[in-house]
Amino acid sequence: MYQNILVTLDGSPLAEQALPHAVALAKKFDANLHIVRVVVPIALIAPTPTEYDISETYRRACLREAHDYLQNFNTKYGGELKNPIQVQVLEGVVVDCVLEYADEQHIDMIVMATHGRSGIGRWFYGSVAERVLRAARVPVALIRAQEIPVAVPS
Repeated sequence: MYQNILVTLDGSPLAEQALPHAVALAKKFDANLHIVRVVVPIALIAPTPTEYDISETYRRACLREAHDYLQNFNTKYGGELKNPIQVQVLEGVVVDCVLEYADEQHIDMIVMATHGRSGIGRWFYGSVAERVLRAARVPVALIRAQEIPVAVPS
């Protein structure tokens, strides 16, 4: 039923909670698993003029960190799946990148966590998951991320 499953990660432990669900689906259907992280360019975060060296150095560091981050999951889950995991770091607006990648790679299902923001947090940050859900041409499985308790030093 599903040949290509996409899971999106943003670097947070909350987003990572979607990964075991995506792995289980990929196992069940012998599907290809695509793990994607989108790096938002500094110009979209802070559109004020910056020195080229600083922004380019920052960009390269972000891309390197994102790639290393995804490779950790490739190592962790790669042996569990029939097909090699496809990892991809993209640059741009998160929703646009996810939807374009899904179209280009013939993704059959998108799996992602929802952070469960409400009120002012939802207004300020928006809901990437909701926007993907509304615009995707394929089924989207939203995993309600559970808050992870933070250990308080004694």
